[in-house]
Amino acid sequence: MTLDADVLAKLAAPTIAAMITLAIKAYTSAKPKIVAWLGHISIFKLDAASRLQVVAVIPDGDAEARARHHSVHAHSLIVRNVGGKTANQVRVSHYMWPDHVSVHPPVNYTIERNPEGSADIIFPVLVPGEQVTLSYLYDPSLSFNLITAGLKSDEGMGRIVDAPTMHKPSIWRMAVVLTLAFVGLSLVIYWIVLWAIALLKVSG
Repeated sequence: MTLDADVLAKLAAPTIAAMITLAIKAYTSAKPKIVAWLGHISIFKLDAASRLQVVAVIPDGDAEARARHHSVHAHSLIVRNVGGKTANQVRVSHYMWPDHVSVHPPVNYTIERNPEGSADIIFPVLVPGEQVTLSYLYDPSLSFNLITAGLKSDEGMGRIVDAPTMHKPSIWRMAVVLTLAFVGLSLVIYWIVLWAIALLKVSG
């Protein structure tokens, strides 16, 4: 008894589609993936009294020159491991290292500087789903795009991305999308199997 080509294709298509889906999921979740995005960018205007209180924030020049600044700049960078495996030696590189940097939550890290003024902040590990926020406060002569140079880990390069939306689709919508994607993949594989069987018959 031989199986009809159409029946064989219908049986093989969902099986192969399921195997491909599982393989893709295993591949994407079996390694770390470091991403970062800007949390906020701020400019704080200072009155005359406040200017005298921010001398320590403005490192260049004498105290009188620093006091003439009318503002200080700030921004934050969120670094997250969105992969399924622990990332080791996560480095966030900087073109310039501001004098005032804070890390939240308080995790272990080190800072490596070079003579040119650039620096790396290094987190020994970021487990899957772990997130840290770097907050910077600096002189108005700097801007946020002149500070962060990039990020990487022992496992590969990271990416700076657009801030993720806080809105998450409902479970049933995700189920519908995944079902349609699976059906579409199964249909493509079905036609490929039919084509392969027909080709084998012709060549045989």
